Amino acid sequence: MHSKRLYRFQESPAQGVQPDIQLPLEWNEFKEGKDNQLEWILNDLKKTNQ
Repeated sequence: MHSKRLYRFQESPAQGVQPDIQLPLEWNEFKEGKDNQLEWILNDLKKTNQ
């Protein structure tokens, strides 16, 4: 069974669902144990919960 209706989750076609804010992976920092993407998420959660 499949849907007969077309659902659009984004305005334009793309490869999968894209994030609202794209953060590049800083590979050199990641190798040193720093995760800029995870740090951004945790900081954003702290701001939201204040």
